[in-house]
Amino acid sequence: MIKIQQHVADIIKNSPMLEAALELRVANFSRLARAIQPLVQKKRMEKVGLGAIVMALRRLKVPKTKFDGEIIVDSLVVNSDLIEFVFSHSEDFLKKYARFAKAVSEHERQEYISLVNGPMKSALIVSSILARDVARYFAGERQIARLEKLSAITLLFDKETPRQPGIFYPILRALAWEKVSFTEIASSHAELSLFFEDRYLEKAFSTIKSLTSSA
Repeated sequence: MIKIQQHVADIIKNSPMLEAALELRVANFSRLARAIQPLVQKKRMEKVGLGAIVMALRRLKVPKTKFDGEIIVDSLVVNSDLIEFVFSHSEDFLKKYARFAKAVSEHERQEYISLVNGPMKSALIVSSILARDVARYFAGERQIARLEKLSAITLLFDKETPRQPGIFYPILRALAWEKVSFTEIASSHAELSLFFEDRYLEKAFSTIKSLTSSA
């Protein structure tokens, strides 16, 4: 039978927040044991005392995050007044997107466009002024969701950044600690874009800014 120690280790490993709390030594073992006790008991299919879980937590060796120090960025770019459309994939979706992108590129004013492609769905984030264009060019597509009043923060790194292990982890962890959620995340080589509801923008920006410095 798997030991309690292993069950506890698996639960902590699958929860970055709990793992970070143990790594930073800010976790209350008794409170944490009470929080994960139902999960441990479910895995073992029997009652497990808090003392045994506390002991397992104390013995647990949490790997330290290898990244240490400030994150160097070339710049931080903020885009606001955005809207997100989520579509199911279809045979014609990319063809429609190509026509849409070409039409937008011919506008005198530069508008924001970002396409996040998944295996089954695509998220199109654009300047809200393009909402009518999206409705026209993507007519007939199955729209799953529409999110308004969004903003994006894009971090521009130098070309060596993608080779640095764990570079995004401190950013995502800090946002989680600040209870800032994002609607989408997109990465392209040395760029990382995070999309938030407007109400999170100020806190998100200050949190990311505190972790970064200019090159």
